[in-house]
Amino acid sequence: MKFICEDCINNEVLKQHLIKKELINECSYCESKLVRIISSEELIKFGGDRLVNSLYSIDEATSYEAAMFFESCDKISFKEIAYIIEDLEVGDSNFEDELAEYIWVNSSSDTDLFVLDYGDHDNNSYKIEWSKFIKSIAHKHRFFNKDAKVFLDSLFEVLLNKGEVRDRVITTINSTTELFRARVANDESTRKEIVSDPATQLGPVPEWLAGEQRMTPTGISALYCSLERDTCFSEVRAITGDVVLSGIFKPTEELHLLDLTKIHKLSQLTIDPFDNCFSDFSNRSEFIRDLMFLMSRPASKNNSSNYLSTQIIFEYLSVKFGNKLSGLMFNSVQTDGKGKNVVLFPEKSTVNSSPNCFKNIKSISEHHTGFGDFQYYFYSIEKSPDKYNLSSSSKAKLDFVDGSLMVSKVKAVVTKTEDIPIEISVT
Repeated sequence: MKFICEDCINNEVLKQHLIKKELINECSYCESKLVRIISSEELIKFGGDRLVNSLYSIDEATSYEAAMFFESCDKISFKEIAYIIEDLEVGDSNFEDELAEYIWVNSSSDTDLFVLDYGDHDNNSYKIEWSKFIKSIAHKHRFFNKDAKVFLDSLFEVLLNKGEVRDRVITTINSTTELFRARVANDESTRKEIVSDPATQLGPVPEWLAGEQRMTPTGISALYCSLERDTCFSEVRAITGDVVLSGIFKPTEELHLLDLTKIHKLSQLTIDPFDNCFSDFSNRSEFIRDLMFLMSRPASKNNSSNYLSTQIIFEYLSVKFGNKLSGLMFNSVQTDGKGKNVVLFPEKSTVNSSPNCFKNIKSISEHHTGFGDFQYYFYSIEKSPDKYNLSSSSKAKLDFVDGSLMVSKVKAVVTKTEDIPIEISVT
């Protein structure tokens, strides 16, 4: 029987398994005496069984992935198992050879071509479950859907530590944080409405007017904001020549937001291929990266059907974590990730009435003057007697910042592209 000592093993998972045995004898590999050892056969079986589950075989790959590999595309670099183990620097070279032989014999693959299963392939297990999830919510009950809940519980388990949301995925904003809201206002009547009551007109849309949105279905109102005014302009998808009115809201208290960019970073925590859950963790990590992009990407103007999945996830997060969190924060896809967006859960999307809100206005007139870059808008308001509203609730989550209203005219919209080559195969 052969034995191997901890000095001949570099991998920490295998080393810890060896140390637990605490057997003292001579190592068959380095011939050191009076060292802690383990049967190499036992360690090979332990490590080999773990590593087999952490591999993605070319036999499991889609025909497209396999074809790309054999055409020398480096999309997925399949290797012989011996080279993968060598790259992992598992330990003694003879032990590595024996481990490779064990995996080759015990793998269900007909070829000795593998890659570590980091989830960046077409058969990602969470992508497959995601397809089932979409079918489930599209063709079964949207609410109280057990299948959807089980999937989402599994997916977002990474957020929790002992049942509590991890601090590292939370971004906190307070009363010093400026949140921008904007509306395209090309006609004078719309601009007058906003000027007369910016807190309401730039605040959350009334439920009876709320349309289909990225995170919310028709009839559910949530407040979408940006941390930068320019990002806000991009998010309303204003075009050249549009007039946009924007203003600033500030939280009345600390708001804790689930930061989607931090979820991805959390899911990328280093995990060893010899860990028991390597493939599941890696597949989930890779899928979450794609999901975070999906959550932050607007649907095309012609098709909002893919909102269903993001709406369900938003609803799930709101119900599950609404007592701890106030909403989500994510990168703006419209600004190539340079800006930040915030969306508050519906029950947290409340805005205090502004003391400078004009009700029952007798008349309001608009004047704009100037030329070139030197232009300004002026509004003259005649109010009915005793109709100036000075009341303001203090229970809402946001206040409108008086004096923050601004008119902007879109001078140009820049489109950023990435060139992708076309490959044509003729047979």
